Amino acid sequence: MIYIGYAFAPRYMGMSMARFCTDPQAAADVTLATMERLEAFGGVDGANAIPIGRIHMSLSPLWLSHVAVPGRELPEESLWQVQEAEVMTRDDYDFIIAHGWRAFMDRYLPQIVDLDEFDAHRAWVNANVRAVIAQFRARGFVILSTGGTTIPFEYFCGGRSLERFFFDLYEMPEKVRAAMDVIMPDLIQIGLDDARRSGVPWVWVGGGAR
Repeated sequence: MIYIGYAFAPRYMGMSMARFCTDPQAAADVTLATMERLEAFGGVDGANAIPIGRIHMSLSPLWLSHVAVPGRELPEESLWQVQEAEVMTRDDYDFIIAHGWRAFMDRYLPQIVDLDEFDAHRAWVNANVRAVIAQFRARGFVILSTGGTTIPFEYFCGGRSLERFFFDLYEMPEKVRAAMDVIMPDLIQIGLDDARRSGVPWVWVGGGAR
């Protein structure tokens, strides 16, 4: 059996959702404890993925949307919530085509995340990802992926908002496609880089969030 479902672990083990979202080591520890406890019900072989870093700092760049956190914008026991809004503009398609995905993200991220917290998240991940994976392997669990990527469609749904993005697909499909063609090689490389950094040689490919 393969474990998946980040939010289950803190509920199951009595940890607050607020702590789970903001304490990376606690999130990893409670996930490991959950998997060990579930072994008694028939065996757990590993996990599709495990929380590494702060959940909202991983999801905000993925969905180009601010993710509200329990204990801050939300009650302490709430699930984190994506606050989808039209932050990305139609002009940003042109910027992506002219300057690339990474330049766009450098300009865009300050609109949806606190950069100090984001830098702290990245520093923690870089320093601890292999140690966290080693915790799970030491208990006999296989981690199927740590690197992740998805399709440009998913990013634009969040950044433009679903409604506006669908209008873009109808009204300016060539421009959207051109931006997607620029983005895709970078998204593949980001997933591969994450996998190499973690030492887990597999990449999770998503695209079903909406």
